Amino acid sequence: YCQMVGLPYLRVALQPVVADICRAPSGYEIDPSRMAENENVESNLNKLASACSTLMTTVCDTIDSMPLGMRTLCTHLARTADAKFPGSRHVAVPGFLFLRFFCPSIVSPARFGLLDADAKVGELAFRALVLVTKTLQSMASGVKFGVKEAFMTKMNPYLEKKEETMRALIESAMAPTDRTEEPFPVEPVGESEVEENLQTIHWHLTNALE
Repeated sequence: YCQMVGLPYLRVALQPVVADICRAPSGYEIDPSRMAENENVESNLNKLASACSTLMTTVCDTIDSMPLGMRTLCTHLARTADAKFPGSRHVAVPGFLFLRFFCPSIVSPARFGLLDADAKVGELAFRALVLVTKTLQSMASGVKFGVKEAFMTKMNPYLEKKEETMRALIESAMAPTDRTEEPFPVEPVGESEVEENLQTIHWHLTNALE
């Protein structure tokens, strides 16, 4: 659902930064074992943090353009999560938006329309996008890097500085809005497809009852 209704928004929020990284992908690596001899860890840390900050700023600035259906999902998810685990909205909603929506599109930009469909993402660019995604995922989950990926622990101070930014973003995504938009267009479905879909629904319901 999010891919269907959210692709235009993804392009607005993420495309400029992702395209810039793919055009100039060097200087993001912070794993010493994978860095080029002429690279500096501190310089690369700053560049990686800058890219993540730019993405966060763009998402914050464009949050009002997020499809209303997705904002409704965020609100419902927050209420449901808080009802079961009070205060957990700031884990549940970022997990939905970043782990299921933003981050997959960053590491697969051509698939999500952030680059031309036939665009080739080089190894260096893919690695840079992965590092950005790792950082955003940790920021969204609120879990700092540890021994499993020790080289990423250098980003922990940055994650701490961005905690309030993430909280503000999530509150904005759940905030009421008086904006209206056209319903998502639904393609006509033929009779044979309706019959097939009904059979599939019946199968799932039968299994659920059993």
